[in-house]
Amino acid sequence: MIHKAIEFAAKAHRNQERKASDVPYIVHPYEVAHILTKSGCQENVIVAGLLHDTVEDTHVEIEDIEREFGSETARLVSKVSEDKSKSWEERKQHTIDYIRCEADLDVMLLSCADKLSNMRSMKEDFEKIGEELWSRFNRPKEKQSWYYGELIDAFEPLFDYEMYWELSDIYSDLFATYYIDKCQELIVKTNEHDYYGYSREQQKWVRDEKLKDLIDKGEVSKIEKNRAVELVKQWNEQN
Repeated sequence: MIHKAIEFAAKAHRNQERKASDVPYIVHPYEVAHILTKSGCQENVIVAGLLHDTVEDTHVEIEDIEREFGSETARLVSKVSEDKSKSWEERKQHTIDYIRCEADLDVMLLSCADKLSNMRSMKEDFEKIGEELWSRFNRPKEKQSWYYGELIDAFEPLFDYEMYWELSDIYSDLFATYYIDKCQELIVKTNEHDYYGYSREQQKWVRDEKLKDLIDKGEVSKIEKNRAVELVKQWNEQN
């Protein structure tokens, strides 16, 4: 079924390229399938990874997926396919709400692998062209930061999966700024619209809008991500 899905996806995406590049589009579903394989997912989830953009971006209908690959694969593909008749904001909010409130594990894994592949490409391009990257998208950097930040929160049930942590790390590289207080006791992380402090007790980032005041009042100082990661690691080892 995986070989069949590779052939099906390659034909469906022929002549398509990744956004603002000459990279064949099929590279993306291949990478999604590889991420899912590495995560130990079942065959139907991997197949859905190969096919996940066919209904949204090609002539393929969901009935074609069901006929060729079965109802479960079709269900997975349908759950991660956006309705292009709606605005960007409506589509992205629907995805966030669905992942947070309704998605089962397989849909969550499929969606997370898709977003990780996208963010790998974003990071690679950012390292080449810098802030010019954001002009390639339908919405600016601030909107992209909001969308992926909300998704990472929604993906928290995937805490034990490597893909979740890689997605979080790339997000931080692209969007996050870190601060530390004068006593070296609190690290603040912000993407300019959400504010998090690292909780030693819970060993995770906790959202707290009050932290914005510390930044605005100059009571915290900016630090490099690597320094913040080092301190978090030390604190966790102490606990």
